[in-house]
Amino acid sequence: KQWYQRRVRGIPFETKLYPVMNDEPEDSQALCPICDELLYDGVSEVIALKQERCVLNCNADLEIAEKVVRKALSGEDVTLYGDDTDLLVLLLHYLSSQNGQSGSVFMYRPSSDTTVDVSKLVSSIDEQLLKVILPIHCLSGCDTVSSLFRIGKTKLCKLTERNLAEMGPLLRIFYHRADDLHKENLIGAGEKIITVLYDGTARVHANLEALRFWIYTKMLSGKRVKAIQLKDLPPTTLAARQHILRAYLHVQEWLGYALDQLMYGWFVTEDNKFSPKTGY
Repeated sequence: KQWYQRRVRGIPFETKLYPVMNDEPEDSQALCPICDELLYDGVSEVIALKQERCVLNCNADLEIAEKVVRKALSGEDVTLYGDDTDLLVLLLHYLSSQNGQSGSVFMYRPSSDTTVDVSKLVSSIDEQLLKVILPIHCLSGCDTVSSLFRIGKTKLCKLTERNLAEMGPLLRIFYHRADDLHKENLIGAGEKIITVLYDGTARVHANLEALRFWIYTKMLSGKRVKAIQLKDLPPTTLAARQHILRAYLHVQEWLGYALDQLMYGWFVTEDNKFSPKTGY
């Protein structure tokens, strides 16, 4: 089994490289975990500039997942070493669309010292759910998209499973190419998904502000009225719009399509760093 470990990504991007270990510790080499370029032999010397250049030029999550799947298709058993849920979701996405897979894929999570049999996990998840796994993950929070307060991935998955006829088409919009998609249709689909997440029914609300007011009055009418915090309410229409755009950008990046980040929920600060928009 070959082992990979991802680098840490942030905004601005951090760079951190982990060695790929062979069977014997004394044979260890440090490779770029994405493109396999040899960075140094042995554990004592690191060519720092070469390491920095190599890692920065690689799209870590996407390319590592593709590489693992290619290894599995060639008949190898592959274990991916890492904790990031993004990697697990990408593996589920790629493995679900592959036929004739011969090798097994595992993911070892060091934080919990557990190993996930990804190949077996794919076969246990509903096929229709796997077809929308990327937008489910991104809308509920990932590396570049914040999560909604007290709204986890499990809730969105269960709502989608229970109502695939309604949720499926809304989530599949996130797979459409930007050239073939009117942005307002994307926003509308995302707002409907958020409404279902907070309301849990097919009740019609004029907009997210109306939903916020309805939930606010519902909280006030409860038997035990506590101090109401704004974070318990759904996002405003403007905040939700940027959240949806960032989720769409992330899905499209994973599908291999490059978009202008400044048009999809991001802006550049005065110190030249990317920051999420919260309004127009």
